[in-house]
Amino acid sequence: MTTALPFANRFRRGMHLPPTGWALAAMLAFYVLAGLFGRDPWKGEDALHIGAAWQMLSHGQWLTPEIAGRAFHEPPLYYWTAALTGKLFGWLLPAHEAMRLASGAWVALALSGLYYAGRELYGQDNAAASPLLLAGCAGLLVHAHDAQPMLIAIAAYGGAIGSLAALGRKPRLTGGIYGAALAACVLGAGIAPALPLLLMAPLAWWLSPDRTKAAQTLLLGLLLALCLLAPWPLALYWLAPERLAGWLQAELAPLQTPFSAGGLGRFAALLPWFAFPALPLALWTLWIRRRQWGAPAQLLPLTLFVLTLLLLALAYRPREIPALLLLPPLALLATPGALALRRGAANAFDWFAMISFTLFASLLWLAWSAMALGLPERLAHRVTALRPGFVGQFDLSDFIVGVGATLWWLWLIFTAPRSPYRSLTHWTLGCTISWLLATSLILPWFDYGKSYRPVAEAVARTLPDRSTCLAERGLTDTQRASLAYFVGLEAVEEKSRAGRQCNWLLVTGRSARETAAPGSDWKLAWEGSRPGDRKEKFRLFRR
Repeated sequence: MTTALPFANRFRRGMHLPPTGWALAAMLAFYVLAGLFGRDPWKGEDALHIGAAWQMLSHGQWLTPEIAGRAFHEPPLYYWTAALTGKLFGWLLPAHEAMRLASGAWVALALSGLYYAGRELYGQDNAAASPLLLAGCAGLLVHAHDAQPMLIAIAAYGGAIGSLAALGRKPRLTGGIYGAALAACVLGAGIAPALPLLLMAPLAWWLSPDRTKAAQTLLLGLLLALCLLAPWPLALYWLAPERLAGWLQAELAPLQTPFSAGGLGRFAALLPWFAFPALPLALWTLWIRRRQWGAPAQLLPLTLFVLTLLLLALAYRPREIPALLLLPPLALLATPGALALRRGAANAFDWFAMISFTLFASLLWLAWSAMALGLPERLAHRVTALRPGFVGQFDLSDFIVGVGATLWWLWLIFTAPRSPYRSLTHWTLGCTISWLLATSLILPWFDYGKSYRPVAEAVARTLPDRSTCLAERGLTDTQRASLAYFVGLEAVEEKSRAGRQCNWLLVTGRSARETAAPGSDWKLAWEGSRPGDRKEKFRLFRR
């Protein structure tokens, strides 16, 4: 009885704020793991990168990534780590879930790097806010749980800016972290994302109180980066020079395009929702510290943000994936502002988080009821109409996860003590719990419509066997990767020498003209699409 009372009192008092030690680690681990499991590779980046990692693992082609037997001119680090986690955990999990664990590892490193950088820039008491802000960014949530090489760059940005903030102190440690971050960024995401980290070095040297030690540290980091980077391109040069030329061409082509002010504007227009709440809190930091912009705590993350934004306008089309690079410097810049909100603003942010995510959780439970129980009937009919053929089922394990997550959210709402961290903790954990509810309660519905498994299996059933020569026209890398992963079919290009000899042809497109037979001697054997997709059509022809 005497031991139970302190536990009960602690339970009623709620989470200790600011979160430290194992409590912070558990919160961030919960964010990292939520949504990695229980689903197929989804259409888009997830299926593409899982397909490349699976090709590497299953065919033993570790030198460069491939998609269904064709060269895929991407740096290899993500695919190495995904193939490794697939090898280590494939006995326990489906292959795609085991490979997706690589994303969890890189997100964990990104959050750890932001914590390290926040501690160096703002002190131990404020350090926990930096990873919480990164995890709470709306734009990161889905991509953090997909197979995504850009996550390596996010981890590199956190580690690099933390090491640059500590330049001149602990030269071996900071030099090692900076060099490893540079090498990981190039080998994981390419040359372009690493350029802002290189351009930051002179500023960090100038701001360092001991420039001699800072120069030595930077030299050590650059030498280490060179040593880590050199083996892979040298191996390509000796064993597959055409792959090296293709990779360099793919890497350098974006840097040769003219700067686009329109691209800059479109990336900036993406940020208000993509980087919420880090963006408004970063602006608040700049306002309350407007007389201290020249201090390293503000100047380093602000400069990295500006350099990265300029790089994106130069080298990338305005898309969500490259915009992920903007989140680490924004999260760091927002850290002081998040903990210095005035009482009214902090309470408004806190109430907004609690009301928004409670409402969202309620809507998810309503959608689950419609799918699993058929109630309310009108919504259940609508769910089926959006995913023709979908049949919802009650899954006890998903139900238990959903109930546990909901009860935890209610406990957080009613027990969290007053603290500058309260609103930020509610926001980040609200994001995480909502994502967990979505990926447990209504995941089957999403999975049914976002996976190419039904298409791949239908094609495989129509073919005489899986060794049949299959040509393709119009298939994207994602679609070819899904065919190879789900059913082991590696389609060859229609106009290639091998493709002209095939008696089976798979075409895709959005119009009858795009999916037409190549000649009168070809007969339609099957046609279909992903459930609920009315635009993307597939047709399989036999000669």
